[in-house]
Amino acid sequence: MLVTMAKIEIIGPKKYFDKAIALLQQLGTLDIEDLSKRQDDLLMKQMSMGQEDLESRNHLRDLLTRLNGVMSILGPLADHNIKEEDEQVWERDNSYLAKRADKVLGAVEEKTRELASRKKQLELETASLDRYQKVLQKVYPLAKKIMPTQDSETVAFILEGDYKETVNAVEEEMGRITESNFELISAPIDEDTTAAIVVFNKKYLAKVHSFLSNTVNEIEAPTGTKDLSIDKVLGEIEKKQQNYPKKLAEIKQKLIPIAAEWHHKIKAISNAIHNKVDQIEAIPSFGQTDYAFVLHAWLPQRKLKNMEKELGSRWGEKIFVRQLELDHHDLEEAPVAVENPGWAKPYEVFMNIFQPPKYGTLDPTMFLALFFPIFFGFIVGDVGYGAIILITSTVLRMKFMKDKGDMVDATTRIFQLAGVSAILFGIFYGEGFGTLLEHYLHNNHIEYQIGPIHWPYVRDPDIPNRLYEFLYASIAIGYVHLVISVVMGIINARREKAYKHLWEKVGTLGFMVVIAILVIIAFTKGSFEAGVETYFATALGVVSIGLVVYGGGVLAVMESTFGIIGNLASYLRLMSLGFAGAILAGVANEIGAGSFIGIFLAIFLHVINVVVSTVSPAIHSFRLNLLEGFGKFYEEGSREYKPFFARR
Repeated sequence: MLVTMAKIEIIGPKKYFDKAIALLQQLGTLDIEDLSKRQDDLLMKQMSMGQEDLESRNHLRDLLTRLNGVMSILGPLADHNIKEEDEQVWERDNSYLAKRADKVLGAVEEKTRELASRKKQLELETASLDRYQKVLQKVYPLAKKIMPTQDSETVAFILEGDYKETVNAVEEEMGRITESNFELISAPIDEDTTAAIVVFNKKYLAKVHSFLSNTVNEIEAPTGTKDLSIDKVLGEIEKKQQNYPKKLAEIKQKLIPIAAEWHHKIKAISNAIHNKVDQIEAIPSFGQTDYAFVLHAWLPQRKLKNMEKELGSRWGEKIFVRQLELDHHDLEEAPVAVENPGWAKPYEVFMNIFQPPKYGTLDPTMFLALFFPIFFGFIVGDVGYGAIILITSTVLRMKFMKDKGDMVDATTRIFQLAGVSAILFGIFYGEGFGTLLEHYLHNNHIEYQIGPIHWPYVRDPDIPNRLYEFLYASIAIGYVHLVISVVMGIINARREKAYKHLWEKVGTLGFMVVIAILVIIAFTKGSFEAGVETYFATALGVVSIGLVVYGGGVLAVMESTFGIIGNLASYLRLMSLGFAGAILAGVANEIGAGSFIGIFLAIFLHVINVVVSTVSPAIHSFRLNLLEGFGKFYEEGSREYKPFFARR
């Protein structure tokens, strides 16, 4: 649901501005309105950054870059939290933060930079060794035929793609440069890459390097191996490959005590500087008079009292807070904050593909959270498949628990609920891995009659009228879905005082009631004979069409009549997808009866069916909600609530 927002005005003496904006940032509740866009107040002008602010911001940014560089070297340190005394640096001025940062950097930057440089050099050399070794191992058998001398130079390089043409070009140019005093051997590494080595007299080194650097990917020989034979180079590479991991481990070990001592301090000062930069850059959003600063901002209504309390405890009545009356323009510009119960919260992530709903209208998140699992469960309806979906999503959730993002968290939770829904519908249908559960229930005479319904209510098209029963059930679910969405559209139109739109929606709802009455008459009486019900339905239909024409014009009648019928037809996919999955599962069980190969094929078909029965129902369940449901009430328009907050 959408959070009720309040628009406030804060006015205070300019001398308190720096500390006031720092406190407001720490509270992290205000979505600041840019007063630079206002031209209607002659007494107030835009606050601007002075030269001192600009210089301070640039200096702090430079320090922040250096601090981030040190942090990237030290890496994350989850066991060390920011100490209490370090958390209060946000109250300090720019000069103090700059001095504090310089002091921290002076103590740790040189140490970490030197270790990082050595670490990077070792990593690059390790990669170079691996690549050079791969080349040498390919050409070594051929290279034994070459007899290098003290005056010879060896260069290895890589050829990509169609190497023959390149080799011919290299041989031709090397012959010209060295007066045909060279040897070149090559061997394929894989389908697209060829390794090559060329040996020549050192006096041609400069010209050869100049040519090869512009023609091929030259591989530089590892340090200290230039004058060695190929077999000795391979031996030297193996030694280095054994030693380098140890050296890298030593460097990492040296970084641990530095990180333990400095990580939390750097993190604290880095956050404080980042916050200070944000404060400086927010200055142009404020207004000012000769003696006061002015701020207009939005925040959740329930957080207003706490903010007033915090400001009052520090400055009493010297800083004035006033809640503003909202006009039509304010409601159009109000930021939107969404807050839903836990069971609906995962769907908020998927609602981010839309613009936030217009402020004051209904949030569609709970609507989606209610109907998505119903649609999904109705389609899948299998205890075994539902259990696999539930277990798989739970395992993935646990696996990515530490570093999961919002999308992973939301997706796994959505499919956990979807799996539960599939299990519940599967119990009602008596389906578990297709017909296996049905056969078990039948063989053990576990059957019940609950009113007109015989349990288990199997999805078997061979049962008389069963296909029609599921067809009617699909349309009934769709009818309820559409009625609720139209009612939500009526509520939105009422809240926005869009009365013509409201009457159009009321007319649409009336037409849907007419459909329900006609269906009831058809099922109970078998014909549309003249009677109170038919007269009432006719009168209601005429009134409904009149309301639609009044609210949306003549063309809107098509949307409210044929459009609704077309919408209802879309829900037939619930039945068709469900029966398709159930039939495929039954076929898999029939194949698996009687032979080992049949069992293997049955398992394979069930695996395919589980995947299809997860992806396809999910797509169509979202589609029915987004296209059929949202189209009746959802209105985009507002911007997202983005509070001015402090990094911690």
